[in-house]
Amino acid sequence: MRFLSTTADLKYLAGLTLTLSLSFTEVQATEPPSEPVKTDTAPQAATTISEDLANPVDDSYRAIAQGFEETMRSLDAFFAEEKVYQETTSSLAQLTGSSVIDQSGQVQFSGGVNFKVDLPMTSKRLMLLIESDAKTSIDLDKKPLYSSPQQAAEASKYYSSLQSTINKSEHWDINGSLGVEVSTPLIPFIRARFAYKNTFGEWNYRFSENMFWFNSDGGGHTTSFEFERPLNPDWLYRMTSSGAWKQITNYYDLGQEFAFFQRLGPERNLSYQLAFLGNDQYDLSITEYRVGLRYRQQFYRKWLFAELSPQVSYLASNNFDPARSLTFTLEMLFGSKYL
Repeated sequence: MRFLSTTADLKYLAGLTLTLSLSFTEVQATEPPSEPVKTDTAPQAATTISEDLANPVDDSYRAIAQGFEETMRSLDAFFAEEKVYQETTSSLAQLTGSSVIDQSGQVQFSGGVNFKVDLPMTSKRLMLLIESDAKTSIDLDKKPLYSSPQQAAEASKYYSSLQSTINKSEHWDINGSLGVEVSTPLIPFIRARFAYKNTFGEWNYRFSENMFWFNSDGGGHTTSFEFERPLNPDWLYRMTSSGAWKQITNYYDLGQEFAFFQRLGPERNLSYQLAFLGNDQYDLSITEYRVGLRYRQQFYRKWLFAELSPQVSYLASNNFDPARSLTFTLEMLFGSKYL
């Protein structure tokens, strides 16, 4: 969808105002003189004209806001962003496998699964979840690495839960889940999550809070705040601030990311990322700088994606010397958005 720029909006409004003015003048010139308008009806006439002029402005604003939302949802769905999985009330399956090559040539592997099943006869209010990530970290893209795909599969932890949708509206998304970590013995946990999103001028903003408690590690929460806006039909800018606190560590992990998304075509997209990570374990400090690209392409039909991600990390533990890596990912996504 093509969005109106600020200049185009002004031209549109100016043209509309001129057209209305000319039409109003023409009607006055051609119609025969009428009786003077009564004083008590003048305010009503002025109100009607004001409402007629305001309607095109409101319609234009709604069209722009709707276009923003469509662009952001489309890119988030294409890149399989975590918020899409969290907020959907439709069944969804996500299977991911990655190979990571570091600058020494060593190859390591990671993977993950996410299943979300809409339970029948619950009006999309109750979902069954099976996950390989507890989602208690702000750095969800950085998964543990293993020497082989088999080891990655065997070492993964799995979580099963029932999620209830408490409120699902235009601006709010609130849900809670109760489940167990699949282990011996079973480890119960509870999660509550709410998100609020809205627009402010040409910007879209989103606040989310995820609170959790695990019987093994205690409680904690993650918080994120996003500002984003389309720059044109093919470019989107997003800024994300996030933080996470866990009772077991008793300090905050903090993150700040800046990203540009570029639409290369209906089946290809590119993301440019710059991130700063830190914590306040001792003093508030930066622990890592990271810059990278994500090239993602729809590889087969609508459900198989291939992704290539070169990245350079500067870790405080490595004296901020550059550490280069290349990640290749295959991801299968099954759901109403991808079939």
